[in-house]
Amino acid sequence: MNFAVNARDAMPHGGSIRIETRNVELDNEYSKQHSGVVPGPHVMFSFSDSGQGINNAILPYIFEPFFTTKELGKGTGLGLATVYGIVKQHNGNIWVYSEAGHGTTFKIYLPRTDAIESSTPAGSDFSDQPGTQSILIVEDEVSLLEVVATMLESAGYRVQKATSGAMGLELIERNAENVDLLLTDVILRDTSGPELSAKVRLIQPGIKVVYMSGYAGDKLRDCGPLEVLEKPFTKNQLIGRVRAALERE
Repeated sequence: MNFAVNARDAMPHGGSIRIETRNVELDNEYSKQHSGVVPGPHVMFSFSDSGQGINNAILPYIFEPFFTTKELGKGTGLGLATVYGIVKQHNGNIWVYSEAGHGTTFKIYLPRTDAIESSTPAGSDFSDQPGTQSILIVEDEVSLLEVVATMLESAGYRVQKATSGAMGLELIERNAENVDLLLTDVILRDTSGPELSAKVRLIQPGIKVVYMSGYAGDKLRDCGPLEVLEKPFTKNQLIGRVRAALERE
């Protein structure tokens, strides 16, 4: 999704996006030419656009958190940093190739395995434990907001949605006694998750809070022992964290 958003912004007058996957074998020669690559079977994922390309002067900085060339309010500078973090967490590598006026290609290589892992970890099936509480989700990425809401509703929870801290606070003021848990992104366009939760707890001191974060930076510093759900997460991880927070005294 982050690749797609960047590609769209790089093609204001239209263009094409090409997504490709294939199995590849990275040999010793490739490993010598690309630092950090372990030879062996990999899965390659590439994402290409025909946009304006990336200036060579800024290429070394594009994966740094909060680095952005977009206008104020048009980007957080966290998209490619999040992609980079996901790739590295899976022992993979990512490379970028770009030419001004002709487009950009990102290539991700992930080590391939033939092992089959269950999509539902043991002991994490919540289908027989439907939730009943009310949850307020505050997330300014609308697509993610809808996905998270669907996950929680399918588990039985009652959900309210807000796309900004101000909207979330307004919903709390209207329905303070009906909200059991605040599920908020750490970094919002108009505030931060900890700042929002502090205001919410002035209205409803007993509300439980879970934070979603792709990159928290110093936003969680000095905030005490918080519940942080790292993006990306699965439905089971989400429901498990929410349930634990609601059951905690």
